[in-house]
Amino acid sequence: MTQTLHFLIRRSQRCLRNDVFDFLYEYGTEVCYHGYYYILLIKKNLPSNVSMEMVKKAENWTLIRGENGNLITCTHSNNPAKQYLRKGKIRDAA
Repeated sequence: MTQTLHFLIRRSQRCLRNDVFDFLYEYGTEVCYHGYYYILLIKKNLPSNVSMEMVKKAENWTLIRGENGNLITCTHSNNPAKQYLRKGKIRDAA
């Protein structure tokens, strides 16, 4: 995974911590929406042994990557799953 300069700047501005980033990247679900891939946390897709403390920290974050796999930016919003799952399609991790 390559992180663009824009991603690194936004990550710093929005104070996305390393542990939250790693957790989201490992356990997040990819949703295709408007030509980009949004990596967000969907609680029902999580294994039962994950830390609920980390889930709380990561649940409002979204990572956005392009077709080439580069991480473009990150966002923080209330209930991002509602926004992107409305019309997006969940991409199988394969």
